[in-house]
Amino acid sequence: MKLPQFVYRVPSRHGKERVYFWRGRGHRRVRIREAPGTAEFHARVAELLRQSEAGATKLAPQGMPAEGTMRWLWTKVSTDTDYLNKTSERTRYVTALIVEKMLAEAVLPSGADSVGDMPIRYFTRDTMEALRDRRAGTPEAANNLVKRVRAMFRRAIKKRIGGVTANPCDNVERLVPNRVGGFPQWTPANLDKFEERHPIGTKAHLALGLVQYLGVRRSDVPLLGRQHVRDGKIVFRMYKGPQAGDGAAPESAHHPGAATHHRRQRGGGHHGRTLLPGDGVRQAVLDCRVRQQVPAVVRRSRVVRTVGAWGAQGSGH
Repeated sequence: MKLPQFVYRVPSRHGKERVYFWRGRGHRRVRIREAPGTAEFHARVAELLRQSEAGATKLAPQGMPAEGTMRWLWTKVSTDTDYLNKTSERTRYVTALIVEKMLAEAVLPSGADSVGDMPIRYFTRDTMEALRDRRAGTPEAANNLVKRVRAMFRRAIKKRIGGVTANPCDNVERLVPNRVGGFPQWTPANLDKFEERHPIGTKAHLALGLVQYLGVRRSDVPLLGRQHVRDGKIVFRMYKGPQAGDGAAPESAHHPGAATHHRRQRGGGHHGRTLLPGDGVRQAVLDCRVRQQVPAVVRRSRVVRTVGAWGAQGSGH
């Protein structure tokens, strides 16, 4: 008898004939055990046809993680349009580094199964706490991991991904950080030591001046350049989050002939500090052609910054 569309007879290695439903390339073959020509056979073919039209017989793309696993959940969350639109490129990059490292870890220290292959339903509060405690020597990193995984599950719940209805990280407590109070604030002595190590003319010295006196975020410093000098002022739009360019565009007046500036010390008073030769801040901004990261020592600092300090004090220098 003639078989329905997508139904084929395939001989086995033992010479027996078997019947399969196969939609074509990109779909898996499904064996039909009902005898051809019977009512049960035609009902089974109709059921498989409906399933294939709904995508149930499609093969997962090569390299895709198994559905329902932790790696699959991360793949779905990290490629979600809402996630891509509401997070910055930097946030996505850092989150991927942290989560991917966790997924590659073994569930048990002596085991071979990775966290990425673990079914989502088995990832519990105990699992998250065990992964956190492995990083007890670096509590900031441990807390950061919990924060990123918690956000992943929250987004999965919001977008109804993988049937996730509860967040296993909600009641996971933070570890006490080694450095209480965040990054330490710099004192004038710290600045003196930095300037001694990085004298005038170095990019580190330039970065320090820009961070300290223009009131910019550390993510904005590498972006400053010639295009921001307008009518004797440095005009730029601050960057925060995924909406680059939103918010106010602060103006910081610069002193074209300044070779020194004042820095406020703790307890009041000022003392003069040489920043850059020549045009002072103007030359500093014009020299910032290459978008390089600010040295780590500057990025870690909480320097007291004043916007427009030179403009306000320019007439006195």
